[in-house]
Amino acid sequence: MITLENNQLKIEIALKGAELKNVLDKVSNFEFMWQANDASWGRTAPILFPVVGKPFNNELLIDDNVYAMPQHGFARDMDFKVIEKSNTKVVFSLFSNAETRKIFPFDFELQLSYSLIENAIEFGYEVKNMGGEKMYFSIGAHPGFNLPSKKMTDYFLEFEYHENAQRYLLEDGLLNGQSEPILENQNKIHLDKNLFDKDAIVLKNINSKKMTLASTISPFKVEMSWNNFPYFGVWSKKGCEEFICLEPWCGIAGSTDGQTNIENKEGINELSSNEIFERKYFISFYS
Repeated sequence: MITLENNQLKIEIALKGAELKNVLDKVSNFEFMWQANDASWGRTAPILFPVVGKPFNNELLIDDNVYAMPQHGFARDMDFKVIEKSNTKVVFSLFSNAETRKIFPFDFELQLSYSLIENAIEFGYEVKNMGGEKMYFSIGAHPGFNLPSKKMTDYFLEFEYHENAQRYLLEDGLLNGQSEPILENQNKIHLDKNLFDKDAIVLKNINSKKMTLASTISPFKVEMSWNNFPYFGVWSKKGCEEFICLEPWCGIAGSTDGQTNIENKEGINELSSNEIFERKYFISFYS
């Protein structure tokens, strides 16, 4: 584990997947991150790369070759190296190798950074195309947060703006081409475990760039802000009331229409040789 600490927060990040594991409020002694267990969900905050969600048939077509690609990609299960470290910042790096090229035939470097700023964390993504040809990929976040009361109806999501937003529906992890209203000139979603009977809430191109997870019964609050993430997911395991995931994405799951060509897949980003893709988002914690 890599530890960062300031006067307000102490966080721990694993080398495997460069995955954030713990965010401890040093004043209240409250742990904000979901503590993974296999019964509910065995992860805490995995990075989604080089795909977000599930590709159709778990395959990608790249340059007329078919490659097996697991849901959310492979980076979350790989060991990263630390290339920069201070008391309040760390940068992790992952390079392509012989194993990654078997399922993703591009040369890349993926850097993930974590910086403590008072009661907040700045998360940085940097993807560099190290090869000589155009590279295609998606990337996203999947952090899960503890719900202190273990009763989901005690919580709500508040968006920066009133939204008219559709929820894009999933079928066996794939977009099925259907949607239903989730916000109708509203800025709040009141949480209920039944919201996730249909899998994740998938949003596209909402106006808000900030969302707050808050409690109706306590000061608990998690505030997330982002730019240039066109998709957003909200998820918990069906029937579970212990955690909620808030997920800004530059990419989205495959669809039931059978599209596997990576160049035509929705949510794919392109990088020319030696070009760098950068994104940041922030999470502030209150308890």
